[in-house]
Amino acid sequence: TTSTGRGCWDEDGDGWADFEDDLPYDDRYHLDSDGDGVADEEDDYPYNALLAQEESVAAFGCFVLIGGLAFVLYKTGRDEDESPSMTMAPEPIVIGQLEEEDAPVDNDTFW
Repeated sequence: TTSTGRGCWDEDGDGWADFEDDLPYDDRYHLDSDGDGVADEEDDYPYNALLAQEESVAAFGCFVLIGGLAFVLYKTGRDEDESPSMTMAPEPIVIGQLEEEDAPVDNDTFW
């Protein structure tokens, strides 16, 4: 432990005070640089919180590949003339043009 940790609580007894120990309940390790819960010594990617082991890379790659494929299939399967699936207000129908005398009067008087 550092000089600042002397006399401080050490839950796992690894020699690192709990406030300095990234893994305070694991007596084998004390450092986890990326905060993913895997000790740096066991972490294949110690500075990447998304990936911890080689298997994580394969799983993450499959996820990205399947997600990208689903997106491409979604975009290519839609017709351009197809209306959107959301409910939207209909376009206004203009029957005739308003003349100047038909326009509403802008009146600042409030009754």
